Amino acid sequence: MIKNLINEGNIFFIDQDFPEVERVAKRILSIEPTNTEAIGFLQLVNDERKDFKKAADFLFLKTKLQKCKDSQTWLELVERYFEIGDFESADYCAR
Repeated sequence: MIKNLINEGNIFFIDQDFPEVERVAKRILSIEPTNTEAIGFLQLVNDERKDFKKAADFLFLKTKLQKCKDSQTWLELVERYFEIGDFESADYCAR
């Protein structure tokens, strides 16, 4: 079921139907609260809506859940938070 919902979300994203992408992501998260693909959908939707704070927060959540050790991902988070003036979060991500 989750896989089908993710496929559906991908189709909606390609069609740029962001309200439907968000609906699908929330449905996935209601079933599996730590699903990083659904969190990634929410990050992308918020990037498209130019809500960069929410997008950065979703990327942060996804990165933490994946226990990511990739320095490039953390650097991207530092840059995103710095650009929106959230220096405390940027500092946290830089450590």
